[in-house]
Amino acid sequence: MYIYDIDDLLVEMAKKDIRHFSPYFLCQYIKDCNIEQITDYLLSLVNKNLIVYYEVQCPNEHSDYVVKDPHDIVMEPRECQVCGEDYIPDPSNIWVAFDFMPSFVEHVKKNKSRTYTTLKPRQMIHVR
Repeated sequence: MYIYDIDDLLVEMAKKDIRHFSPYFLCQYIKDCNIEQITDYLLSLVNKNLIVYYEVQCPNEHSDYVVKDPHDIVMEPRECQVCGEDYIPDPSNIWVAFDFMPSFVEHVKKNKSRTYTTLKPRQMIHVR
């Protein structure tokens, strides 16, 4: 996988003000995507270019609430804000999501003169 292709995609997303995205979102734009590699790479950018969030899901797979650290998940009964299902959060049932650090967005927008590939699903990046 070419890391610089992912970096180019992230720059394009920041320029277009795309926020709160998952590794699966990036895979829409990468042929033969490896979700584990993408996730690991995005996690390596946390506190550099990205902020990470963990979305706790209810048993019906609704994103009920967000924490910044999986250790912040309180293991107490609660009601899903989306469907009303009563459940106890399961730390293994979370989604990882990301957003851009404000300093990264500012940097990208200052350097608008750089040209990047147009953002088009499954056409922008080829992973080898």
